Order: sequence, then C-alpha cells, then structure tokens
Amino acid sequence: MTSPRPIRSLRPLFAMALALAGACAAPGRRAPPAVSDSQLNWIEIDYRPRTAERPPCRITVLGVGSLRVRSGRSPLVTDDFAHDTAHPDWGDLAEQQVSLAPDDVRQVFQAFVDRGLLDEPARRRSGAPARALAVFRGRLDGQRVRRLADEPELVAAVERLLDSIRGGEPAAP
Repeated sequence: MTSPRPIRSLRPLFAMALALAGACAAPGRRAPPAVSDSQLNWIEIDYRPRTAERPPCRITVLGVGSLRVRSGRSPLVTDDFAHDTAHPDWGDLAEQQVSLAPDDVRQVFQAFVDRGLLDEPARRRSGAPARALAVFRGRLDGQRVRRLADEPELVAAVERLLDSIRGGEPAAP
C-alpha cells in the first residue's frame, strides 16, 4: 500500500471540475441546486470501469477537505474490513490522499451535481450493453445520495476526476 502523498498542483483538478459542471442545465431540466461549503458534505464513489486496463477504485471526497482514491483488485479497495488475506489480489492496492480547500471540494461536489447526480436515474433498457458503473453514496447539504449511475456524463466526470488526480490527460467526456 502506498502512503498518502500530495499532488503537485491542485489547480488543474479544479479547473477540470469547473469544466465538468457544464455551462447550463440541459433543455427541459431544472437548474441543479448549489452545493454549500458544509464540512458535513461527503460522497463515496465505487467505480467499475468498462475496460480491464483500469482497475476498480473507490473515491472518497469529504467536505472537510479530503480526497482519497483507492484502486486495484484487492478486496480492500471497496471493503475497509476485508479479511480474506489469502485472496490472490490482496496486495494489489494503491492509495492517494490529498488535502483540499473547502471551496475546492465544493467545486468537485458541484461538478457531479451539475452532471445529474441528484436527478432521477434514467431507466435502463433491458438488453442494453454493459457500461462502466459508478455507485455514489453520501450526503450533500442534508440530502442523502444513493445512486447507481451508468450515464455517460456521470461516468465521464468520474474518469476525468481520476485522470486529473493521477496526473494523466483528462478523458474525453
């Protein structure tokens, strides 16, 4: 397991978050609510990519200014209390942790809200091809967040956040 380390510059991460937000709401959709700077806001995202090149990961964003990414094939990625030490991928775990300013964290939350996190999910057609999945849990401004999302906008937002954190080029939305 790698130790937490700061990212070289966080400004590109938040420039990306603002870009993810989009200029306006889609036609026929009401404007998304503004997210406050509350330290009680948090979201946790379990992300299952559609390609084998990118391992599953868990992203935790806390309103107090913490962003943590765990990735790999270890059961510890999605279960802090996993106990199957004989699991063949037990050691496949990487972790990054970053401290952020509250306004920067709020911008990350707002980017997901603007992309439809709090909207009712669209019904999935039966027989539709499997896509990447993001499972969101948390609380934003007192509103409970529980959402299984495979919508391209939300999945692209997760991928762009991951790419920005890892220092890679942002994925195309």
